[in-house]
Amino acid sequence: MLSEGVLESAVRQAARSGLTGYTPVGMTRDEYILSEIEAEAILLNADNISIETLVYSNFGDIGQSEPYTDTNGDGYYDIGEPYTDSNGNGQWDEDMGLAGKGNGGDIVVYRVSYPWTFMTPFMGEFFFEDGTYTITTSAVVRNEPF
Repeated sequence: MLSEGVLESAVRQAARSGLTGYTPVGMTRDEYILSEIEAEAILLNADNISIETLVYSNFGDIGQSEPYTDTNGDGYYDIGEPYTDSNGNGQWDEDMGLAGKGNGGDIVVYRVSYPWTFMTPFMGEFFFEDGTYTITTSAVVRNEPF
């Protein structure tokens, strides 16, 4: 699907730009990265693009929960069990990634989604309940030293 290819290309470009730490004068890093996605995703409505970035210290931490002690042995984290707050947000998380773009040397996962709508509403509703298909793509990079 063309829209998927466009979104994947946009995410790769944004991740390449984000890993340098460069920010143009008058823009925040978030604004710059979003502008890179918008510039590449010209066939998509930029207002509907959702971006999530998570920062990790190591590649092996991606998608891992914060460590905890399973005191009752049920194999799941339960409120009150001791845990290591790896991302420093004051709560246990299923994914230890910290929201943000990271610093030099950090690992950053860029996850982008877009609700793609069929050109003909009837066909969209035939395949999907609300007539849309959510395109998701991601890129993982290690930030350059900056």
